[in-house]
Amino acid sequence: MNQFLPSLALFLASVSACCAEAPQPVKLPTFPAGEGQGQNAVYHAKNFDATLGSDPVLLIQPKSGNQAVGKPFQIEFFCGYMEDLRTIPRKLVSLSKVPKPAMQPKKIELGGQFEDRVKFEVEYVLSEEGIAVRGSLKEPSGIERRSNLSYFARFSQTHAIPQNTPEEEVKRLTEGYELKLNYASGEVRSVRFWETLTSEPNLLSAAVSGPWGQRKLLMETSAAKRGQLGIGRLWSYVGGPLYKGNWVFGCGTSDGQPGRTLMIRVQ
Repeated sequence: MNQFLPSLALFLASVSACCAEAPQPVKLPTFPAGEGQGQNAVYHAKNFDATLGSDPVLLIQPKSGNQAVGKPFQIEFFCGYMEDLRTIPRKLVSLSKVPKPAMQPKKIELGGQFEDRVKFEVEYVLSEEGIAVRGSLKEPSGIERRSNLSYFARFSQTHAIPQNTPEEEVKRLTEGYELKLNYASGEVRSVRFWETLTSEPNLLSAAVSGPWGQRKLLMETSAAKRGQLGIGRLWSYVGGPLYKGNWVFGCGTSDGQPGRTLMIRVQ
């Protein structure tokens, strides 16, 4: 368990750095015209649309029929290392595996190099079932500071509620919005969107209902044991109620660790 704690700290801090950092300068090729104009990839499923633009960030829009419902969420990845209890981002400097613009791709593969010759690969597998995300990291021998590659879903604000609104009114406005957490210990916890979460480790899955009408979101990890790096974690960048957004669920990997799968289903 002692080896798990630094990796958890790095994951939590890395998400903070990712959310605060400017977009990476490395760009993907995009369609010059047509339905996919400005996009590298467009995927239509029954319950969602997925788009990948020139930035390596996958945007997921839940839908009912052909109509979008609620706000989209993002799937992102980030690499960083710990120094003096701070997370230092490793800048993405190049891509060696670049997906060609595609409509309805079943798989999107990205690969390249961060600073200090840290190599990575991230794979998105798209289907009617949802999106499966897996990453891997390879560092040069003798590297001074070990890195962690995190991949996660990030969520935006669902309600613009004025400050000093009475708690009972906040509860009324966010009624029906819920996050259900399934821990590796076997514990199950339900959290309403008016409640505050900062960080929750050792999660096997998280289910979200409310932001997308009748659509629900289920996020699962493939971790098998408590304490593995691949076990899911939830963290709030703003450290406030869930309705304020900027909270994430994801997992991560490091050099020498098998990349765990993060499965995201729109139901």
